[in-house]
Amino acid sequence: MTNNALYPWQYDSWEKLQKLRLSLPHAILFYGAKGIGKKYLIDIFIQSLLCENFDKNNYICEKCNSCIWFLKKNHPDFRYVHPEIFEQSLLDNDKKNKNLNNHSKEIKIDQIRELANFINTSSHYSKIRIVLLYPADTLNHNAANALLKMLEEPPLNSFFILLCNKIDNLLKTILSRCYKFILKSPNKNESLEWLKQKNISNPDILLSEQGGGPLIVFNNTKNKKYDLLLNKLKEFLIKSDIEYALNISEKLQKIPILIIFELIQRWIYDLFLLKITNINRYYPHYKNKLNQLAKKTDQYRLLYVLKKFNEKRLIINNSFSSNLLIKDILITYIELFY
Repeated sequence: MTNNALYPWQYDSWEKLQKLRLSLPHAILFYGAKGIGKKYLIDIFIQSLLCENFDKNNYICEKCNSCIWFLKKNHPDFRYVHPEIFEQSLLDNDKKNKNLNNHSKEIKIDQIRELANFINTSSHYSKIRIVLLYPADTLNHNAANALLKMLEEPPLNSFFILLCNKIDNLLKTILSRCYKFILKSPNKNESLEWLKQKNISNPDILLSEQGGGPLIVFNNTKNKKYDLLLNKLKEFLIKSDIEYALNISEKLQKIPILIIFELIQRWIYDLFLLKITNINRYYPHYKNKLNQLAKKTDQYRLLYVLKKFNEKRLIINNSFSSNLLIKDILITYIELFY
């Protein structure tokens, strides 16, 4: 692998990682914006740490046993800890995708306890053992406390890598025991240029609508089912009709609930901004429609619903019924106009 395999905006972070590897902290917390390829970059970094032939030019050989095992996801000295919903078999299976949101969205304490034997035994092949926790901010309270104990007394040659979008939800005690490394985001011009190279139509509009991450735009656009359902969701936001909400709520279960939630939340922010400044940030293409909707509500209801959305954000990972939560989110939005 050469640096050409990186996304254009990742070169700077990669160079900094090469300096960091010279004296690797036992626990590193990587974080950055959504949709910039964080997991991709960190996977390459971990592979480079395990590669037997990694050289001064920052090349990964992809031919040694360690590289082959890592790419096949069965390296004996590496563990990837994640919520059940991140299982590749779930993401690849359309039939299971129908109930995607019903799988656990948390890293649980049993998953952390299972690491004990791994980190406390000698490495099988490499000189080091590596644990990746992603998304680290999905650790539930008990799992976070169990992890904290491991970070307080790290075994020799064992390294923990935590990766997440935001560090706000992590325990302060975990933060204090990690070396923090922010991953650079592309600027707007870098994102637009890359999306144009990938033949994405209207990249400037899509970047605004989907929160600014070029990979979010790329993946959602290439996934025709997602693209169709997200357009249906925007139709609902314009109609703000309860019958329409009930009709699409079950179909929306095929999309991760956080994508649905954040799309609606950005839409409400735009309504609020239009109400007080006559400017909207996320959906400039829908400004006329948003203006019509803004006339049907007031800033007090908008603030009230935004507050309710902030409260709902805290329970998304703990929801047992995604269908009920999706309906609740859609109906809460409708409250703006009645």
